[in-house]
Parts: sequence; structure tokens; C-alpha cells
Amino acid sequence: MASANQEPGKLFMVYCYAEMKPSEDGEDRSCYFSYMLRANSVEEVGDVCAAEFAKLPLDGEPFSAGDAIAIEEIVEIEELPAQGVMLDCKVMQGDYSFVGGMAPYSEESDGIIVYEILPEDEEEEQEALVVLGEE
Repeated sequence: MASANQEPGKLFMVYCYAEMKPSEDGEDRSCYFSYMLRANSVEEVGDVCAAEFAKLPLDGEPFSAGDAIAIEEIVEIEELPAQGVMLDCKVMQGDYSFVGGMAPYSEESDGIIVYEILPEDEEEEQEALVVLGEE
């Protein structure tokens, strides 16, 4: 069996945000998660993620039909830096509200490239890549 390092394509870490349906008791829910994949280009990452996210189980653990997932950042890993790199830093405060960042500390160094996915209008919310349960 081939190792993961021998698979074709570039290695990417994708930082995602999911706007989720409210809990059974009506509380707002959302989720940040990281997804690692191989793709031929940064442009192909969205297509691969949309196809894979559409296969997620929708039984409420953690996702349900109608949850919307957006990509916030794509990190291309050309080479693993000898000293390592912090890719995911979430700081929680009080009621576990997210107040941290997700990008590596350096945007382009030692084989790591960060692509921020921003809405055209900064006051708008990020557009969903996929709404689970919809075709």
C-alpha cells in the first residue's frame, strides 16, 4: 500500500465554518473545523470539499440537513517546516465563544502558503460552499 506522501496532488489544510441548525432546545449552534485533503490546485480544493462534505452523515452528530459550510482559509503545505508550524489556534473565552485565529503565524514561509477566502463585501457573511442535504 502506498503511503499518504506518495499520493498525487498537493496537500492542503482547509479551515471551515459551519452555520448549524439550532439545538433541540433552540440554542444557536455553529462549528469550526479543519479538513485535510489532496488536490491538484488551490482552485480544485472547493470542488473536492463540496463533494466530500455532501457525503457527511446528517444524523445530528455533528451535522444535520440544512447546515451550511463555508471555507474561510486554505493552507497549502508544500513542505513541512523543520521546526513545525502552528496551523490551528482557537482561543475560547467565557461561554466558549471563539475569539482566536486559525491561520499559521506566518503567512508564507518554509513551505506553507495561506489563501484567505473573503466575501467581496467585508460586511457580508461568507458564502456557503455547500448546504448539507441539498443537491
